[in-house]
Amino acid sequence: MPFRVEDTDLAQLARKLRRVFAEGPPTGYLLGRTIVRDAIVLELECSQLEAERVVDTMVVRGFLRYPCAPDRIDNPVAWTISPVPNAD
Repeated sequence: MPFRVEDTDLAQLARKLRRVFAEGPPTGYLLGRTIVRDAIVLELECSQLEAERVVDTMVVRGFLRYPCAPDRIDNPVAWTISPVPNAD
């Protein structure tokens, strides 16, 4: 059966990612996003492309947030991962 983002419980995935990154969430927009994507690949056993779609969906729905402008590559701000969308 093909992987479908729609079938993924994003709140549960966010809880798992918080445990994966218990020592601290990834920092930096691009590097942090890549690290989260790679963790999703391992957690969901999906492809990098599918995991990228999951990251996009989690960002749009507020489970993943980068609190700074993405074009500020020199600013290593930490990503926020929350099982409750748009919660601090």
